[in-house]
Amino acid sequence: MKITKRRLRRIIKEQVQTWKERQAEMDAWEKKLAAALPKDPSDLSKADHKKVALVFIDEYGLDQADGFFEDDINTLAGLGVRDDDLNLVRYAITHAQNKALQANIAASPNKKELEAIGGSYGPVEPREVEYLTYQPIHKGGKVVAFQVEDSETPWGTMPLGHSTFTVNDAWAKQHGTTIDKIISTLEQGGATLRKKRKPIKHSPVQYD
Repeated sequence: MKITKRRLRRIIKEQVQTWKERQAEMDAWEKKLAAALPKDPSDLSKADHKKVALVFIDEYGLDQADGFFEDDINTLAGLGVRDDDLNLVRYAITHAQNKALQANIAASPNKKELEAIGGSYGPVEPREVEYLTYQPIHKGGKVVAFQVEDSETPWGTMPLGHSTFTVNDAWAKQHGTTIDKIISTLEQGGATLRKKRKPIKHSPVQYD
């Protein structure tokens, strides 16, 4: 799991707690999980999967729920939840995350541009744009393409799957947009512009 700011705060908190305080917190959390389970934890319904998933989402936020769920798999297993049901709880969390992601993209007026920026990795969310860096490629005084790369967001995602690739005119047209519109979306979203570096002038080595 990515070490996000929220995750880091939890780690720091655990370090400064006494064992008694930590144990009390762990017991309270286990009771909260147990309260979300039916009398027979070995037989969960679809509604139960969603209920347990919601406990993690409410406690840690939608972005981090999946990571903290992975931390607590053994706790749930100890309460009697079977592996198949654990997988379905995981799916319920992932489904909620994907649903929110798709809604954010669908609500954006720049949906085509977000899809083009994301490439084969899938469309990026509007909030992820500011964690991208792009460098225009010029030809004949005109921008004909650009390179784009990502950095990790505070909530632990890599918008482009930790990759760098080139978006050209053909790719833009394939997604029903243009290079200019995509760059405008990057600018409006707060992406970082990397300007072309000046060529380094190499001087011949002088010997005495």
